[in-house]
Amino acid sequence: MFIASGDLLTQPGGYEIEVTATSKGDSTKSATITTSTTIAAIPPVYGVTLDGEGDLKGSTMDILTGVTYTLVVTNTGNTEDTILLSSSAAIYFEGSVLGSFSLSDTQESPMSQLAIIVPAEASETVLFTVSGNDYTESGEYEITVTATSQGDNTKTAELTTTTTLTPVYGVKLEGKDALTGDTTDAVKGVSYVLIVTNEGNTDDTVVVGSSAEVGIEGSVLGFFTTSSDQETPMGQIEVMLPPGTSTEVTFTAAGDFFTKPGEYEIVVTATSKADEAQTTELTITTTISPVPWDVNADGAVNILDLVQVTNQFGESGSGIAGDVNMDGQVNILDLVQVASYIGKTHGEIVQEMQ
Repeated sequence: MFIASGDLLTQPGGYEIEVTATSKGDSTKSATITTSTTIAAIPPVYGVTLDGEGDLKGSTMDILTGVTYTLVVTNTGNTEDTILLSSSAAIYFEGSVLGSFSLSDTQESPMSQLAIIVPAEASETVLFTVSGNDYTESGEYEITVTATSQGDNTKTAELTTTTTLTPVYGVKLEGKDALTGDTTDAVKGVSYVLIVTNEGNTDDTVVVGSSAEVGIEGSVLGFFTTSSDQETPMGQIEVMLPPGTSTEVTFTAAGDFFTKPGEYEIVVTATSKADEAQTTELTITTTISPVPWDVNADGAVNILDLVQVTNQFGESGSGIAGDVNMDGQVNILDLVQVASYIGKTHGEIVQEMQ
């Protein structure tokens, strides 16, 4: 029996082999025949596996950086193949979590899909990063990674990564406009629009309050409203905010009929109800200006105000306290006006004017 065979490097094709038989007793006596052998081409076989190097579950508080997993892609076929990697989170939209691939941690631009060439029966390591944006909410995200042979796209492998974004709480409080104001009407007060922002990554209830004390005679206090149709302003208010969102709150600094003219500072605080360590504050400065007839700005019109007008009687110019009618000179008209309000408090005069 004669067997024609090759080795792993033998190329497909037709081969002719001469077989000679020679007499060992008389080497001049021989016979030869030719055999024809065809080595057929081996058909390509495609296959792919996908495994994780280490745990495929991770957690983070920083979704912008995300969590990176190491994947191993293996070409189980008998020929070189291009393998395409993709994930179930390839589209970036507000509040989403996506997946991106890179061949090393120094690759500048990770890609949502990655094609790699893998020799037969060889493996390649790929990094897969799960990340999000400022609007991504806390929670557990499962992303499926798929490896597909480009030689035979019916040959695929997949695995699932599970990434947990742990809750983070944060609050920001700022004024929409200036946080200073003045008025002569202490009862009406001055209103300020504040912006409360949930800077965390999960729904949160923010408690907004102020340092003003309620019910003390002559004080200036603060109260809040969240909309123009809110019937009862409150000394403290709670607002529920999704992550990354803001709302406007109106804060009014006001007093009562006994509130004296002067400058009042009120501290407004915004605190996460879920994590009270997350709090922020700002200071609002409200000036209660005296009515013109309260010349010495002590909160009431009395003989002391008449004395001051009398002492400035005959003076002229701008900015003179005794010029209560603001006509540029201190005269009998100013004395008459002050005298007409003798015995009245700042609040009573304001109410009368209304």
